Amino acid sequence: MKLTELQNILGDEINKVRQEGANEQTIKGAQTVALLAKQVINNADIIIRFDKMKATQPELSARIEDLI
Repeated sequence: MKLTELQNILGDEINKVRQEGANEQTIKGAQTVALLAKQVINNADIIIRFDKMKATQPELSARIEDLI
């Protein structure tokens, strides 16, 4: 999933919650999506940091690639 796709999903969930009469089920669903989105963003951050580190310290590349 691309981060732009995630952004659209989060926007949809925000709109659902903001609607008048949003029930508890809708709110719990939005909370679940938000928690999952946080993990996707954290994983993307790790990959970005790895790419930066690989560019500046190629000798670490082999060790880190095994973790990712």
